[in-house]
Amino acid sequence: MSMNSLNRRSIAIAILLIFFIDAFASALYIGSKIALEDGLRTSMVNTAKSAAKLFDIAGVSGTEAIMQSDSVKEIFILDSDDDIIFSTDHGALLHQPRRILRVDENEIESARNGVAAAGVPYKAESEYYLRGFAPLGSGVVLGVSAATPSFAALDMLSRIFWSWIFLSVLLAVLIVLFYRRAVKEVEVERIRAERGERFEALSRMAASVAHEIRNPLNIISATLELRDRELNKSCDESNMIIDLREEVDRLERVVQDFLDLSKNLNLRYSKFEANEVVELTVYREELRLKTKPEGIPAIRCILDKDAGALVADKDRVVQMLTNILRNASEACSDKAPCGEIEFKTEGRQNEVIFIIDDSGEGILEIDREAIFEPFLTKKRRGSGLGLAVVKSIADAHGGSVEVGNSHLGGARFTIRIPRNNSLEFDK
Repeated sequence: MSMNSLNRRSIAIAILLIFFIDAFASALYIGSKIALEDGLRTSMVNTAKSAAKLFDIAGVSGTEAIMQSDSVKEIFILDSDDDIIFSTDHGALLHQPRRILRVDENEIESARNGVAAAGVPYKAESEYYLRGFAPLGSGVVLGVSAATPSFAALDMLSRIFWSWIFLSVLLAVLIVLFYRRAVKEVEVERIRAERGERFEALSRMAASVAHEIRNPLNIISATLELRDRELNKSCDESNMIIDLREEVDRLERVVQDFLDLSKNLNLRYSKFEANEVVELTVYREELRLKTKPEGIPAIRCILDKDAGALVADKDRVVQMLTNILRNASEACSDKAPCGEIEFKTEGRQNEVIFIIDDSGEGILEIDREAIFEPFLTKKRRGSGLGLAVVKSIADAHGGSVEVGNSHLGGARFTIRIPRNNSLEFDK
């Protein structure tokens, strides 16, 4: 059985245990409440019957023995019209109905029909009371009102019970939420570990291949340079050599990307203006695009004058921005000659943000998680290393790179670089 299955089973058992305790507590509380109310009503009915018998035997003086009980607060007699004709409470208004007795109308009616009954507990002046009624004949009813301190304890138990129910449900919800979050974090860590292992293996292989390729490339490049000097610049062979040198340069960039990914980046920190590296990157890309036969996208810079300076590896930042800008240029080539790229900077207190929007086809949401993995590309001539290098540079600076939808219709890349790496700069 997998650890994940064990975790799910443990969570399920914990939640079931909570609900079992809730069910047991509910049954205990409800059972105790019913038993207590029934016991109090039975006791009150007996008290009312005893008071009625003593009243029949000795009249009003017969009720004095009942009143000696600490719990009995009042004995009263109602006539057939519900008017009070007698009360041990000297403040009671005789020959007038008492409104509070309306909640016991059914019990009073039962007593008039010859069956003693007790009402429901009620609260008055922070104490609980219960009334019992017994028949005296001819529609006259004797009532007894007594304090029920045990019901106050039950009221406190009720509050504790409902508080426990609320807390237990909250606990169950928190357990589920915590479990889901923990599972998600474990899954993310597992994916990171798998990617890390795969990336490490690929990096070792890439470094080995890159070193093997670089030497022949250097020889080919030098040979083409010598041959180009010997030829007439207008001849067809010279044009072919130019094309070959471009391909060699492209392979050289791929080799360098392999090497960058196969080792920890050794950053050389310096202080420079954020807008300066954007202008340099755009300038170089525009020079490159002028040599291309296909349509050239329009690159528009929107630079925040308060972007300010940052401490980072300037060459690596330029490399990172160049990779993304070149991807944007290639994405816009299908829409030539009207492709459009927007390059923005934003200055924040602790970071500088670089935003590159393009009007290309964009990147599907399902592909966004994986586009920064090495060797993943949908371009016909792409190596799948450019964005992996971008992410490695951003991570090395303690920053981040994100991809989303652009208002131009294509992709938006957002790069965040911490503004101040003063400790590394001092080193």
